[in-house]
Amino acid sequence: MKSFRNKHAKLAVVVIGYNSKIFLKTCFDSIKKQTIARHLDIIYIDNISHDDSVQFVYEKYPHVRMFQNHFNFGYAGAANQGIDLSAAPFVNIINPDIILEPDYFENILKAMSRSEKIAAASGKLLRYDFEKGEKTNIIDTTGLVFHRSTRVTDRGQGEQDEKQYDQSKEVWGVSGACPIYRRTALNEIKKSGEALDSSFFMYKEDVDLAWRLNTAGYRAIYVPKAVAYHGRGTGAVKRSGLFGLLRGRNQLSKFQKYYSFHNHQKMLRKNLTIRDFLSNPFAITTYEVVSILNAAKEGVLFSHKP
Repeated sequence: MKSFRNKHAKLAVVVIGYNSKIFLKTCFDSIKKQTIARHLDIIYIDNISHDDSVQFVYEKYPHVRMFQNHFNFGYAGAANQGIDLSAAPFVNIINPDIILEPDYFENILKAMSRSEKIAAASGKLLRYDFEKGEKTNIIDTTGLVFHRSTRVTDRGQGEQDEKQYDQSKEVWGVSGACPIYRRTALNEIKKSGEALDSSFFMYKEDVDLAWRLNTAGYRAIYVPKAVAYHGRGTGAVKRSGLFGLLRGRNQLSKFQKYYSFHNHQKMLRKNLTIRDFLSNPFAITTYEVVSILNAAKEGVLFSHKP
């Protein structure tokens, strides 16, 4: 295999692919153009793709360390593999439909160097329209917001970027689209040898990780100078309140709805304390009742995958 491990890397970059060939060129090219490219250990984890993704990466990006799974371990499982394959002090988990501005990594690492208690960080993520091949001015995320109901949303999602989120700030957590984590913090909160809970497979694994890092006393920050573009659907609207929940779920497939609902329940069982519940019983109960009724209506309430 034409690849090598950068033993002096400051940052491990873990790209996770599943039939993602159409996005890989723009993603890897933007990684290659990073101002700190020589300090990166780039790893590609493929979850048994059937679209020649592996061959494409092998031929076009020989500097990338590539690992092909013979089973789909999901996003969380593949992320754990990537984390364990490098010894770099910081780890970036990146979706293949992300395009980075050249100073994305440099700006975030500079911000994280200010305190050992900063365990996670992300920049300003804007939407990218892959159909048109165009950057947009629509915000994808500027950090995670934890609501009293235990619902977690992406701050600013769906808004036009008018510099309203151009101040660095501490946030509850960061989205799993393009986060950077401090390895020592991940090692501290590992359970059964895993930083991310692989039983989540897909959806909410980033929220669960953010919750556990918060509980352990770590901080997360938003770095607006670090800009990237995410290919998540550009038609999304800002989701707020219970009606926003219903509108957002209507855009998901049944498969996605299943994991979204059941992983939320799993996350509460793992992380919600009695004290947390008693601090906001009405908000939490109302949200959960609506979620359960909606899951029953969608046919995903019971634990069998669609």
